[in-house]
Amino acid sequence: MTWTTRPCTLDDAAAVSAVYTAFDTVEFGEQTFDEDDVRTILGQGYECWVALEDGIVGFASVHREGDVETLTLPSYDPALRAQLLALVLGRAREHGLGKVSHWAGLGGLSGPFLESHGFQDASISWKLVRVLPAPEPSWPEGIEVRPFVQERDAVAVWECVTEGFRGTSFGRPRSFEEWSEVHLQHLIDVVCAWCGGELVGVSTRGTLLGQGYLAQLAVLPSQRGLGLGRALLLETFARDTADGHRLTSLSVDGDNDGARRIYDSVGMTVDSEMHRWDLHL
Repeated sequence: MTWTTRPCTLDDAAAVSAVYTAFDTVEFGEQTFDEDDVRTILGQGYECWVALEDGIVGFASVHREGDVETLTLPSYDPALRAQLLALVLGRAREHGLGKVSHWAGLGGLSGPFLESHGFQDASISWKLVRVLPAPEPSWPEGIEVRPFVQERDAVAVWECVTEGFRGTSFGRPRSFEEWSEVHLQHLIDVVCAWCGGELVGVSTRGTLLGQGYLAQLAVLPSQRGLGLGRALLLETFARDTADGHRLTSLSVDGDNDGARRIYDSVGMTVDSEMHRWDLHL
């Protein structure tokens, strides 16, 4: 087999989505991205490439924060994926990155491949889902929910997310500009919980596969243990229901036992398991 590679563009979104579907059906047991989701990825600061042979047969990406991805049609020559991995690792080194991370499922397409290239299995994450509708939220005393106004509230949301995720594997420090590019530009809404003049909890809402998706849930340490995280979740579910969605999903770090207990308490269940594989460059 012969192939060529070139930078990916928005015009490739439908074909890349088809590759994702074929690959992820084996690796994760289900489709994980549709065409709209691919368009979101292409707008989040990733450098992306496609591999072609009578159409698009592979995709690769690297982000300046160290996230990389490689995938091909499952039946395709595995040498192509190795070439795509060499491409993104070379670009990561050019960016001066000291470590990269690549996600894998349990289907066997990625774990053995990454291990053979020196990656180490570093952590587990789960995709959780909740069928809608759900019970209405009950807010802790002193909490006021106010509408999100981007021009007024965006910096406060970023500060709350930064503090709320500090110390977790999802807590990589980001400037406001970087966070805005990855998250803010692709959100539908943010649930904002205020206590007096301080924003103490947020949940950022997006979509995935055309359904509700909770991108980030953050509660300041001073407000934990009061039921605020649960209320934010249930308010997110209520808004997703109002938007006509039948379910909501999110990803949770396998080491975040506190968050997992909250998600379990509102009826979320594990849909798929993901592993983060790291490589020190």
